[in-house]
Amino acid sequence: MAIASKKTIIVDDSFTSRLLSQEFSIYYQASRALSFDEFKKSRHLLPYRSFNTPNYGFVQKGAWLYAKIENRSDISRWMLEIRFSQMQHAQVFITSQGTLIQYLNDGIQNKTSPYPLPSFELDLPSNTPLEMYIYIKSSSMVLVAPIYLHTDKAQRTQSMLDFSIWGVFYGVLLVLFVYAITFFAYKNRLIGAVYIVHLFIMLLFQLLWSGHTALLFDWINTLFLYVRAESMVIAMCISATLLNLLLVPSNMHRPKIRIMLRYLLYVNLLFFCAFLVPGFLPQIKLGITYALCFATLSINCAICINAFINDYFPARALLIGWASSIIGSSLSILFIFGILPNNPFHQHIFHFTLLVQTGIFLLAMVLRNQYNLELEVKEAESDALSNFDVIEEQNVRLDLARKEAIKASEIKSQFLANMSHEIRTPLNAIMGFSKELENNQNMLEREEHVRIINSAATDLLTVVNDILDLSKMEAGKLTLNTRPFSPRNLLEDVAALMSKTAHLKQLEFIFEIHELPHSLLGDAFKIKQLLINLLSNALKFTNYGYIKLSARVREQTQSHATLEFEIKDSGIGINQSDISKIFTAFQQLDDDLNRSFQGTGLGLVICKELVNFMGGKITVLSEPAQGSTFTASIGFGIDFSTKRLNKTRRFEDKTAYIIDDWNESSRASKLQLAALGFLTVTLKEVSQLKNYAIGNAYVFIFLPFRNLQNRNHVNKQRNEMRIVNTVFVYSGPEPNQLELDATLAPPKFIRMPLTSRKLKDLDTAAHKPNEGASHEHVKKLPAIRMLAVDDMALNLRLLQTWLKASPVILDVAYDGESAIERCTNTDYDLILMDIQMPDMDGLKTTRFIRKTELNIGTPIVAVTAHAMETEQQHFLDSGMDDFLSKPISINNVVALINTWCEQVPDSKQNAVINSAVTNSIDWETALKLCYHNHDSAIEFLDAFTHRLTTHAAQIESGLKQQRNDLVLASIHKLHGACCYTGVPRLQDFCQQAQNILKTHQDEILPETITFLLLEIDNIIEIWPKLRKSLLTSPH
Repeated sequence: MAIASKKTIIVDDSFTSRLLSQEFSIYYQASRALSFDEFKKSRHLLPYRSFNTPNYGFVQKGAWLYAKIENRSDISRWMLEIRFSQMQHAQVFITSQGTLIQYLNDGIQNKTSPYPLPSFELDLPSNTPLEMYIYIKSSSMVLVAPIYLHTDKAQRTQSMLDFSIWGVFYGVLLVLFVYAITFFAYKNRLIGAVYIVHLFIMLLFQLLWSGHTALLFDWINTLFLYVRAESMVIAMCISATLLNLLLVPSNMHRPKIRIMLRYLLYVNLLFFCAFLVPGFLPQIKLGITYALCFATLSINCAICINAFINDYFPARALLIGWASSIIGSSLSILFIFGILPNNPFHQHIFHFTLLVQTGIFLLAMVLRNQYNLELEVKEAESDALSNFDVIEEQNVRLDLARKEAIKASEIKSQFLANMSHEIRTPLNAIMGFSKELENNQNMLEREEHVRIINSAATDLLTVVNDILDLSKMEAGKLTLNTRPFSPRNLLEDVAALMSKTAHLKQLEFIFEIHELPHSLLGDAFKIKQLLINLLSNALKFTNYGYIKLSARVREQTQSHATLEFEIKDSGIGINQSDISKIFTAFQQLDDDLNRSFQGTGLGLVICKELVNFMGGKITVLSEPAQGSTFTASIGFGIDFSTKRLNKTRRFEDKTAYIIDDWNESSRASKLQLAALGFLTVTLKEVSQLKNYAIGNAYVFIFLPFRNLQNRNHVNKQRNEMRIVNTVFVYSGPEPNQLELDATLAPPKFIRMPLTSRKLKDLDTAAHKPNEGASHEHVKKLPAIRMLAVDDMALNLRLLQTWLKASPVILDVAYDGESAIERCTNTDYDLILMDIQMPDMDGLKTTRFIRKTELNIGTPIVAVTAHAMETEQQHFLDSGMDDFLSKPISINNVVALINTWCEQVPDSKQNAVINSAVTNSIDWETALKLCYHNHDSAIEFLDAFTHRLTTHAAQIESGLKQQRNDLVLASIHKLHGACCYTGVPRLQDFCQQAQNILKTHQDEILPETITFLLLEIDNIIEIWPKLRKSLLTSPH
């Protein structure tokens, strides 16, 4: 918690949905809750607090929240939502210039909105400063108020999502209820009845906590006002304990624990009744509730542990359920007391674990019946042994039935495990690459990520459809979906997916594809699953080195082709004695080296089953500490229905030089380039290109992760040799820090491995620089030397991209120390300084640069995200000359350079002065700046001319003291005032004087200051006469 200066909440066109809680000042109500008028009058006298998380603790009298807001968008209708359902009172007041323009009310005690959570439809007029007051109160619960502002569309989307999630939740409860009715009717009436009561109590709790009671009939909602969520938690503890007692046989209980649980039930029942009567403080009520809850969870866990030790296998499921409830309750407590941040996960984890436990109760009921059935079978076997001659045939039948049941259970378990693996594989790709899309600005890679996500989503949909096919699931069989597919496209999809994972582990990924048929007939989805599983296994057991995916045609006839897929790694390898175990379901290798890598043991089993299912063969060669090679040979039909396109002639007879010192990688790249028609030459180093006439040939320079330290050296060689068509093929971090030669065509960057998709746009016009209007201005920039300082390499890379076609020489530094070192040795015309940097920030760096001999007077511009006027003034007072607000644009950078680095020659100075506005006071401009308010314009000019004498005195005082810094500060303030009063000539003189002072053109400064002071005298003399005529003329 920290006191923070509050900014105005700006709502613009890019604004769709945003958390506003951190923007509000919080005023606790101590002795009594102030009314709106009382709070509005005394707000400036009251202490306020700010919170990083919207959790304000126990506040009996409620709290006021205050913030300023301005709507700069074209949308006037907004939805304000407080995402906490236990809010008894929530009131919103919006004022404009002290006048109340909107009042809204919602909450448990006075529900007015159609949403379960407190929601308010705001009407925010555009471009009007507003003040928002929110009063919130939750007397029976910790005050949690995450406040969101949505557009109408975003609100509908959020509501639809919320209702969908809760719909699934209540749907699951309904399914469990149907199962419980069945169980009650045919199995155990007592357990079924208690389970139904538990479901009903849980439903009541969810309706109370989620706020969905407000969506029911009014009379039902009124009844719920007298029942609180704490009472329902205790009721759930009682019903869950009764279920546990019924599900765990009494002979599995320790006597002392059973007695403790019995007394705890009485205590729970006592407090359940007590909480129905008002009077308890919320702190005490919550404390008692959670104490009873954890005591109940702990004792029930102890009972299940004791039963599990005694080989009562249904206790295993019960133990998982109680453990999940303990975890959910712990996280819920930490969330309610503000230790964990407010987010949907922490808000709903308790409800999710309750649902999990409720489902596990039903599973335990089924397992209990199975346990009892097995006991009966054992008793029957015992009876059969004692009466063998009588019931021998019956024993044989029972034994066969038991074996068939066990076998069916094993088949089902294995099938579900396989399906789980197939689901997680594409889901991992979707989640991973969607996260990459948030941060990656490279359009080629973003397009590739989208293709991968679409492909993985299609695979996931196929798996889900298979799961829903009950006939297939019951039979434990899969079917081949034979369709035409492109083997090269399939392999490139797999390479794009898995190479990213390999690079994250700092592994090289080699993609070696020989000539393949254009189109084959087969199940592309299962082929992809096979390759992904094999590659995932290789990645799992490889910590350094490389992963290789290769494919070639082993045999081919006119209508059939056998493809051989090879996955090779440099991992830990496998002992010969263990190779036979890796394809056996649920087998784990025993040696110590492999144990730390073990998972479910199903990945390679699935691979073998898929290969066998498709009529293929899979083999493995491996040596410990040398790596493994898995080879899968599968036959396919050749597709003649898809017309084969002619091989592209775009790169036919063009030469490609491959600079790669690793034979494995260069051989794979050579195959890829040859498939596109390139004539390839493979070299080890860039320096070897001196022996060749390169011309316009493409030069592919490989920058692998293992040679990260040599990147700058290789780039320097490229610059020295003037290589035109350069393609940097890299792995690991992006080579953003390379110092590119602006006189050469910009190189293309491709992430390894090379694929035909990545190379298809190699020579298209889309990769040429855009010659738009902004770039024309860039070319006309003055020839200066500029330094940019930023700890974010991406920002510096962006500047280099913008200015590469300009005469500007751009040096970059990634921290304050590097910037000081450069400024000590180099004279710069302009310095861009990032403020927020680790170790040494921009202000401290600026102070050191001001002490260097070469750059003591160089203009330094602060690049900052702080848009507040006080912050900007702080930067100017700290020695900086100007500021540039983030996010920056190319137009802002061009304007900044022209402002600070454009020289004003002596011969042009008088011409500029003489070309100024003829009239000293432009009344039309002054009127326009005041929105055509005649009286306001006169008032502004009155105040302005009144201060002119002071401004002139400050300027003359600075000149006498020979303090150009004081002169600049005075003129800077005067220039700001000129911008709002309609004095164009004086405004021009101020701008010219600032430019001269900032660029140290001292020889023409006196003349400009003289004109400026004369213009001040002229305005002081003219204004009274003009004012008189304006007052007497009609308007």
